[in-house]
Amino acid sequence: LNPSFMGESDVIRTVAASVGVTQFEGMQGMYVRGGSQEQNLVLFDNAIIYNPSHILGIFSVFNPDIVSSVSLYKSGIPAQYGGRLSSVLSVTSQDAIVPKWNATISTGLLASRLTTAIPLSQRSTLRLSYRKSYVNFVILPIVTSLIKTESVQPSFDFSDITARYDFKRNDKESFSVSAYSGNDNFLMLSTKDAKFRNQAEWGNRAVSVQWKRVLKHNFVQKVSMAYSNYEFVFDVIQS
Repeated sequence: LNPSFMGESDVIRTVAASVGVTQFEGMQGMYVRGGSQEQNLVLFDNAIIYNPSHILGIFSVFNPDIVSSVSLYKSGIPAQYGGRLSSVLSVTSQDAIVPKWNATISTGLLASRLTTAIPLSQRSTLRLSYRKSYVNFVILPIVTSLIKTESVQPSFDFSDITARYDFKRNDKESFSVSAYSGNDNFLMLSTKDAKFRNQAEWGNRAVSVQWKRVLKHNFVQKVSMAYSNYEFVFDVIQS
């Protein structure tokens, strides 16, 4: 099951199709078994994502071109994730190791994506994925024409970039670094009379470093470190 919106596959919409999970249009994140958004733990390669949505819940922050697997725990949450009342959503990015350079371009009605994998050596590869919306050129002109006013100019878009570097020392030991950076921008500008300006900008930053080694009898030893940050800036000016 891979629900999509206007041609864009989406992680949050996929998990929202399972029992006990609800997503509301115009609201960030998801609601699990009646809980609130802050009762969910959302991880990307073990780094916390505090706001998992773009454009008020229309898109998730996870670019589908770089996602490898998604695990949702709604009950019986493993102890390694700590205490969460509702759920844990763990998203893992794709292994970057590839034999040769490749690139893909995906175009939708509201956003486009560019993903490329660049081998740096036989044992190391860098994967990059960039996504940019063009809501300002598709949706907002329609909205402006419907409200039939030229005195207010709205603007709303988002962009994000995901990167992963992999180094495979041998068949049993590997090292990886993944990073995410995304931004949403909203602007409401009045051009007449009141000269009103309402602007908001928000976004996640996350970096994860992971080392893995396979021991005897297929036991796996893992060490990971992660950094996460979320910023929200709201500004109103009226002359």
